[in-house]
Amino acid sequence: MSRQMRLTFAWITILAVAVAGCASGSAETTPSPAGERGQSQEEKGPKAYSDVVTSEAISDEGLFSVHKVDDDYFFEIPDSLLGRDMLLISRIAGVPPGLGGFVSAGVATGRQLVRWERMDDRILLRRYETGSTADTSLPIYRSVVSNNFAPILAAFDIEARTDSDDRSVVDVTDFFAGDTPSLSGLRAAQRRTYQVRSLDGSRSFIQYMRSFPLNVNVRHILTYDAGAPPTGAETGTISMEMHQSMVLLPAEPMMARHADARLGFFTVERVKVH
Repeated sequence: MSRQMRLTFAWITILAVAVAGCASGSAETTPSPAGERGQSQEEKGPKAYSDVVTSEAISDEGLFSVHKVDDDYFFEIPDSLLGRDMLLISRIAGVPPGLGGFVSAGVATGRQLVRWERMDDRILLRRYETGSTADTSLPIYRSVVSNNFAPILAAFDIEARTDSDDRSVVDVTDFFAGDTPSLSGLRAAQRRTYQVRSLDGSRSFIQYMRSFPLNVNVRHILTYDAGAPPTGAETGTISMEMHQSMVLLPAEPMMARHADARLGFFTVERVKVH
C-alpha cells in the first residue's frame, strides 16, 4: 500500500470515529421530545393529596373544606357543588377614616351570583347575571344565554384530587390576598381620587377562613400604595379590611317576589323574554 493510500485510509478512520462519538453523545444527553412532553404534563398535573394537604395543615370542615398550609390557603371543592348557584357577598369590615362615598364598616360593596365549574385540570369561578331570563323550552333561550356570557373571575389549577376522586383542591391565596377587582373595597373612581398605584403584597394577607354548613367566610386585609390617601398623606397608604361570604343557594330557586320597600335590603331587576 502506497504512502498516499495509507494517509487517506487513516483520515477516513478518524472521521468515522468522530461521527460515531457525536451521535452517541447526542443520544445520551438530548432527551426525546416525547420525554419532554411527558415530564411537562406530569409536573403540571394534580399532585398527590397528601403532598398538598400535608399533616401540618389546619383544616375546617363545612360547605367545602378549607385548609391552611403555612401561608397558603386552599379550598377543597366537592364535584357535587360544581355548577351550583352561590351568592358571593363582599363587605367592608374595616375602613380608614375620611374615605369618601359614605362608606362605613359593614357596608356591602358587591353581591355576585357565582358558580364553580371544572375545565380539564382547572376550576373556574364565573359570575352570572340574571337580569334577562327565558323559559328553556323556548327558541329564544339560546339567544338569551349567548348575549349574557358569564365572565371568568378566576381560574385555578387543580393542585390535587382527593383519594375518593370526588373533590378538587385549589389554591385561593392570591385570589383573596391579591388585587382582585371583584373583591376590592375601592371603586375605580376612588382609585383615581386617591391616586392608587398598586397593591402591596407584603402588607396584604388573609386573616382567616372559616367554613360552615351553607357558607364559607374569608377575612382579609388589602394595603394599597396611594399618592393621595384620604388620611395620613405622609404614609402614602390605604389599608382596608374586607369580609367575603360565599353562600350556597337552594338547588331549586326560590319563588320570585315583587319588589317592595318593606322587604329585604336589595332588589334585582329581571326581564323575562317571551
